[in-house]
Amino acid sequence: MTNIFTAKWPFYVAGIALPILILLGLFCFDSVLGLSESWLELSAYFEDKPNDLPPLNWQTALLGGIFIGALIGALASNQFKFELLMPTEGSSFGTKFMRTAIAMVGGGFLVMVGSQLAGEVPFGQLAAAIQMAPGAWLYIASFIVTAVFLSILWAQKSGGGGKGASKSGASATAGEAAPKKTTPRK
Repeated sequence: MTNIFTAKWPFYVAGIALPILILLGLFCFDSVLGLSESWLELSAYFEDKPNDLPPLNWQTALLGGIFIGALIGALASNQFKFELLMPTEGSSFGTKFMRTAIAMVGGGFLVMVGSQLAGEVPFGQLAAAIQMAPGAWLYIASFIVTAVFLSILWAQKSGGGGKGASKSGASATAGEAAPKKTTPRK
């Protein structure tokens, strides 16, 4: 029997579980189980009452549950270890810690700006698509087109299977001949 925490799950399991989770959230909470709304409500609460603890509702429980669930999953895999994300050889612990903290805060800030510009995170768009919102379907279509276009560009840039790529990974254009293999002389 395989361990469900360490085994790879088939893609169709996630594909079936995600809409069921979205519909279950809509049924139970009359709202989408998205993070952006939870963070916005939490920040609005602290803006009004900065010295009080937030109420324990489903949104604060969702935010805490994500952290606790990730920690349980990491510990259950028996591969959890505390490690700085951006180690550099010869740097002190303080330097590594500061680089990691700056990278985490910067990455979180970029995710927040992107989700605010888009109006929602992709999970919320999927939930809206399940409810047949036309704007969500336009978002998903543009997301797929952009992802395919960028993956093709990425594959051609890295030499991974684009047209004209040789087995060695170097691509030959229409006017150039592919480099010839030479054998060393004895």
